[in-house]
Amino acid sequence: MTKKKQADLIKRPARLIIAHAVISKGFKMKPKVTKPSPKEKQEAESWPIWEKEESIFPWEYDEKETCLILKGKAAVKCPEGTVEFGAGDYVVFPVGLKCTWEIKEKIKKHYNFG
Repeated sequence: MTKKKQADLIKRPARLIIAHAVISKGFKMKPKVTKPSPKEKQEAESWPIWEKEESIFPWEYDEKETCLILKGKAAVKCPEGTVEFGAGDYVVFPVGLKCTWEIKEKIKKHYNFG
């Protein structure tokens, strides 16, 4: 890739780049659940904490969210299927995701947008 193309990409909002990838590549919109690396765990400790009791609610991500689940269990239903996660999981929600959260056990998580 040329330096000019790199510079052009940097100037474009990340949302447009991701939206293009979603439309042109048939990208599946669902959360990615992994176990955090030691570095990811350490970084997440500086993020804010969010807690929520058992509930069901719709949600839409206008920014990417990364979170480390500290306590609880939840399932997120999206058009591509249901994704479950719980304490100890590292979850990345892509920008543009429309889903329904089902908190099965009170959730406590570190989170970071962007």
